[in-house]
Amino acid sequence: MNKGKIFLAIGILSYCLNGYSASQLSTQDESYNEYFFCHLNDGKNLDDVRNQAKEYGAFAKSAGSKYSQAMLIPMHAGDTEGTDYILSGRWPNATEMNREWKSFSNEYNGPSVGAAGTCPRSYLFRDTKLAHRPMPQDQRDMKMPFEYLSCNYVEGADRDDLLELYRAIETASFEFGLDGWGIHLLEPDTGFDEEYTADFTLLRHWYSFDKRAEIMEKWPAWLGFLSKSGLPKKFAATLSCKNSKTWLNELVTTTL
Repeated sequence: MNKGKIFLAIGILSYCLNGYSASQLSTQDESYNEYFFCHLNDGKNLDDVRNQAKEYGAFAKSAGSKYSQAMLIPMHAGDTEGTDYILSGRWPNATEMNREWKSFSNEYNGPSVGAAGTCPRSYLFRDTKLAHRPMPQDQRDMKMPFEYLSCNYVEGADRDDLLELYRAIETASFEFGLDGWGIHLLEPDTGFDEEYTADFTLLRHWYSFDKRAEIMEKWPAWLGFLSKSGLPKKFAATLSCKNSKTWLNELVTTTL
């Protein structure tokens, strides 16, 4: 199946609330995410990365930090430019972010053995949950597909249009019966240079590979459902995305 069609299938849905209460929908709340692009040091492997992340998680818990960290390994990510893995950290808000930074900078003495990797690039994003349809914890895969796209607003569109668009996406997913996925707006905050030319990064993730497969299996019915609305034009008038890259996301430590 054409990847563009898969993206369209996730993205373009009906506006109508169709009886779903606002309490059932995501609050489109904001948090902060950091991404460290890393390569393994000589003699180290991904198990060493996992163990050191868990070790730091124990320190973060003892320091009272509200922080989670996941490891991303390339799945269909193209040329990763020497990046063996990415460490992705999250805080619920800017206050907790700075508290964790403080304890890391002033109290953490580093891993108990030599560092598993070296991380020359790091970026900080403001993360907004555009739409979220979670599933029970015991039904989720340990390693989940996370897809990142470089996106720009279409001329005349803005952030409010994007929030409205994905509010409609989530609403329609209740009607169609599609869950087990989430879509996040990642807006650049710190660490970026002229090489980052997108307005934002769009993160699409699924809680299991079965849920990712579901959208492909239901494509004909999905398409018929979408054809009843005028949202395809709204979608095309709001954002344009390219350079889809898929990584496997594995949560390794959390105090949230």
